[in-house]
Amino acid sequence: MPRSNWATGPPPTKIVCLAGLEVPRIGRRDTPDEPFAFGAREFLRKKVIGKRVSFRIEYVVPGGTRELGVVKLGEESLAEAVVGAGWAKLRESKGTPDPVLKGLADAAEAAKIGIWELVGLPALPARLCASRRPGSDWRRVLLRAAHAAERGARAEDHRERGGPRDPGARGARLP
Repeated sequence: MPRSNWATGPPPTKIVCLAGLEVPRIGRRDTPDEPFAFGAREFLRKKVIGKRVSFRIEYVVPGGTRELGVVKLGEESLAEAVVGAGWAKLRESKGTPDPVLKGLADAAEAAKIGIWELVGLPALPARLCASRRPGSDWRRVLLRAAHAAERGARAEDHRERGGPRDPGARGARLP
């Protein structure tokens, strides 16, 4: 691909999808955002915007609609950065996954970062889910519900040990 000079215009744009990863998708007019789509996009955008990257196309989806490959920012693989930060998971395929990516994905899931942050939290009632706009609101709503459940469990535990009735009252200490 020829290099572009800013005197002749901006550099050419090419869309390359990261091969072997599943990332939450930004919604279109008729479909809403998937949870964590905005966070994943912003993570990658902040990392790459305005910087020179190198890429290698590994394969093209039949029909020629999407090109998938490896993208590097200097020596750093963007796939490793995204998986390590917890914003993507490995695509299930017939072959064995890259051991480095597998290790990063397992570490992110164990640390509960990125898309793994809400795994294991209680589900919200359907009426509450329907009333919320998907995207960044999901994280706030689910975390608020999880924190409320945790506070309730701590209050119950505190009452069993003979503490004040309202553990949130001034001067009350929680374990």
